[in-house]
Formats: sequence, C-alpha cells, structure tokens
Amino acid sequence: MSTTDRPVRVLNVLGGTDLGGAESRIMDLLRHMDRDSVVFDFLVHMDPVEYRKAVSSGVSPESLRKEQHFDREIRDLGGRIFAVPRPEPGDYSFYSKAVKRFFEEHKGEFSVLEGHMTSTAPVYMKIAAEYGIHPIVCHVRSAGTGKGFKGFLRKLLRRNAGKRADILFSCSEKAAKAVFGNRKSYFVPNAVETGKFVFDSKNRADVRSEYGLSGCRVIGHIGRFSYPKNHTFLLKVFADIAASQKDVRLLLVGDGELFPEVRKEAESLGIGDLVVFTGSRSDPERFYSAMDVLVFPSRYEGMPGTVIEAQANGLPCLISDTISGDTAVCETVKTLSLGADVSSWGKQALSMMDGEEGHRETVSAGNTEKLKEALYDVEALSERLKVFYTGGGIDLPLTGG
Repeated sequence: MSTTDRPVRVLNVLGGTDLGGAESRIMDLLRHMDRDSVVFDFLVHMDPVEYRKAVSSGVSPESLRKEQHFDREIRDLGGRIFAVPRPEPGDYSFYSKAVKRFFEEHKGEFSVLEGHMTSTAPVYMKIAAEYGIHPIVCHVRSAGTGKGFKGFLRKLLRRNAGKRADILFSCSEKAAKAVFGNRKSYFVPNAVETGKFVFDSKNRADVRSEYGLSGCRVIGHIGRFSYPKNHTFLLKVFADIAASQKDVRLLLVGDGELFPEVRKEAESLGIGDLVVFTGSRSDPERFYSAMDVLVFPSRYEGMPGTVIEAQANGLPCLISDTISGDTAVCETVKTLSLGADVSSWGKQALSMMDGEEGHRETVSAGNTEKLKEALYDVEALSERLKVFYTGGGIDLPLTGG
C-alpha cells in the first residue's frame, strides 16, 4: 500500500453506480471515510457498443457512458469512475482485453482493489495482480443467484470468485459459505447510518398523510422489484390479511424490472386499491417510520440493508428463513419459513404490529445501540476499513474457515 502522504486509492469493481443495495452501502462508507487517507474509485460496466465507439474515436470510454444515480456524488467526494464493456454471454475475450487496457493506462494508481462483481472476478483480479495491485479483495454481497440459465451460469462462475483474491470479505455467513465454501473470510456487514433511521413521529404522520394511510395499519416493504425479493408471495400474504382486516394497507417502496408485473398481480388479487406503490425513493428513512411491520420474504439475500435499517427504526420485521441469521441483531426480528402458508405469515405479521409511538421510540434507541456494538453502524465500520486500506492490518470478525 501507499507510504506517501497522498490518500490511498481503492478501486471498487461494480456493475454500475445506480441506486441499489450494494451501491448504497459502498456510498455510505465513502461518505464516512476519512478521505484525507482513503479515496474510492470505481470501475463499472457500460454498453459494449458505446465502448467500442469510444475506443475507435480515441475518447475515454466513460465519456460515452450513461450517467447513473451516484456519479455526481462520487466525483464530489473525490472519486473517479472508469468503464469497461459489459461482458457478452459466452465471450469474455473482449472484456478481458478491455480490462487489461484499463490497467495498462492506470498503472500504479491503485493501492487496493475490492471486487464486488463475483461472476467476472477471475478475469479482472488476475489482470490486476499482473499489474502489481495488492491486496486484492473479493467482497461477496449475496448468498444466491437468479433463476434460469443466467442464474445457473452466474452460480458456476462465482465458484472461482475468490481464488484470485488475497483477502475475502463477506456480508454474512450464508454469503461466505455460498461463494467461498470453507475458506477463511472476514465479516464486513452491510452497515448503515443508524442515526439516520431512528423512529421519527413527524415522518410517520407526514408519509401517512401524503399517501392516504392515516388511521390504517401499514405493512411495508422496501426493496428492488426483482426475483430475489419475492413480491408475489408478499402480495398473497397481504391479500390473505386484507380478506379479514379492513384497515390494513401495503406500502411498497422501490422500483425494478418486475414492477409492472407486481402491479398487475395486485390488481388480479383484488387488492390494487389497498397497495401503495411509491416508486424508487432517495429518502427511505421516512417510510420505515410510517410502517407498523416490515414483511421481507426474500428467496435469498446476502445481508439485506433494509432489515438493518428497519431495526434501527425499531420497526418489527418478519423475514424469511433463507436470510442469514446474523441479519437479526435485535429482538424485533422474527423468522418464518417460506414453506409456511400465507395465512401463517399473515397471522405472524399482524401479531407483531405495535402502534404505540412512545414504545417505538424507546425500541429504536435500544436497537441503534445494539447495531453499533455489533459493527452494523457505518461510522464504526469505516474506521476499521480505513485501518485496513492504509496498511494497518485487519480488525474484523471471521465468517468462515
């Protein structure tokens, strides 16, 4: 690592810089990092056609890359964004050449590489090592993969993700086991800015008023509309509840490729007028306070930041047993099998609701302290990682090995 007075530059390899779970957690760390000591740069994917056009025109690839959600903030915080082409199925040769070209052009600029893209990790980590970057970190953030051939292929590729790395990071025991097997890895939780998510009675009143939820019991979910989040099951649970409870509403915060499908499903179940779709929001902290229970029936996760944020808020959480147990730091989290019927999920969710604001504030304060002690607070985690990035060793718990 760098021994000069200049900050250490950490190259984060990601698919993109749009609003998402992994991206949000990395940005939280960047915001709280001592940037006199450590700066984050990003190597992301872009459209292969646009990449070829840039190279043939003699301009930087990132100049033709479409702007994404966090780009401006990254630059404001001293980071740089570079781009290589998105790998084309079955052909990594062009991708490999582009990665090699990138490291050749930026030789000696990075002290640490942290790869969050596990499917292409064997390619870019091997090349980074050839250009003298050490340590190389493989950071796994999910315990599963999507369905179909694409998910199967990604699962196969991930098996080799950590073999080119010097150090392994994982967000949970399940994620570590899924990708690294029995190899030693370090626990880097999806830490959040806990103070930002504490319960706020004004936020509760404002959101409920804005979305017509005053006087209702609100079941909530915050997350991308995608296969792992299992929104269809959540709608069925809510439909079962709504059949006997007339004052309940479902508040869904987020966007994604399955948004139209989920909205159509709500209509077909006859609950369309009881479900509130907010779309993607940059202020999720306001919405936790408006909810009475978070229902999170994911098919798989690494460590969902949503559940960590909800715990800081003091919001009761009902989560699936596919989610790693180390997500449940506080007693406000209950787990139920996805094999249980929707009626069991509905009854459990109803039993967990607590509308007493004074009690919620007390629970939120206690939960926040527990999360800080367990390293789920971003300020505490960023200080530990700063020590690592600047060559001071690793002071993190183990998750495997």
